[in-house]
Amino acid sequence: MNNTHKVKPSISQGINSVATEIYDETKERLLGITDDIRDKGDELLDEVKTRSFKMIDSAEARGEEVWQGFTGLIRKHPARSVGYAVIAGALLYAFFRPKRSD
Repeated sequence: MNNTHKVKPSISQGINSVATEIYDETKERLLGITDDIRDKGDELLDEVKTRSFKMIDSAEARGEEVWQGFTGLIRKHPARSVGYAVIAGALLYAFFRPKRSD
């Protein structure tokens, strides 16, 4: 009978311990890499949040400036403002009125 395919127990234990060490090292490296990636993602997310809040604040400030300018124009020229409003209303009605089906 040929027993050459059987490995001695001490050799198989040595192979198992080396494989376990390699597995543990690889696992630790991957955990470290995923932690680094998660930290970097958190940093980028915080940066995006900060930028978006700044953009929202800027847009609100710009909107307030435009609104103040608009109300100032109406106060200075009320008759002209009424005329513009009538023209704007006529244009909106022309574009958005229900279409007749003749």
